Amino acid sequence: SLRADHLSAYGYSLPTSPRIDRLAKEGILFRRCFAASSWTVPTHASLYSGMLPSVHGAYSAYGRWEPDFPTLAQALSAAGYRTASFHDNKLVGSVFDLDRGFETSVGVDSEHKASLALPRLWNLLRGRRAMSGTILQVADRWISRGGSPGRPFFVFMNFLDTHAPYRPRKPYIDDFLRSLPDEPVQEDLARGATTSKISDRARAMEIFRQLTPADWRWIARFYDSN
Repeated sequence: SLRADHLSAYGYSLPTSPRIDRLAKEGILFRRCFAASSWTVPTHASLYSGMLPSVHGAYSAYGRWEPDFPTLAQALSAAGYRTASFHDNKLVGSVFDLDRGFETSVGVDSEHKASLALPRLWNLLRGRRAMSGTILQVADRWISRGGSPGRPFFVFMNFLDTHAPYRPRKPYIDDFLRSLPDEPVQEDLARGATTSKISDRARAMEIFRQLTPADWRWIARFYDSN
């Protein structure tokens, strides 16, 4: 759900990604890297296996990727790495076997004793949907706990900050909205496309059909602030 064309490291006009920009400047920036699918399961199965969905088999809500295919986590574990996955999306866990090969896999799956489900509920009650802060804290503790001296580690983290529905993040949303041209926007209608109303497909389609290009530009700023 994080679009390359909305990251300043890839030329976007708004300063949406200062830390990713720094990583890109000091490390390696890949300019020809594409998601293998439009949704979670086949994309992550491709990330872990290096294969296209048509090969690994996890291309639908009813499919499972081939159990005999080696995964990145398995290869790194065999090479002596500590491996862990921390995620804010139950689809990345054991539901679709996407925790295969990780020594530690912690997310919103109810079967995990160290689940993030309670912190997630607490954040929802406080009006905060994204679990990034909690995931980072848990991952940091896992890293600092360490294993044997000098043993390398691999950590995979999945965040939902830029996943719909979008919620305005201050102070970014104020700055980003000011960058829009002065044009009429159906704010009440467009705001419906940034909330949980779009979780209902029929309601989402009803809203989307009425949106103008100006409305979409306004909504994009909410995405950018996330």
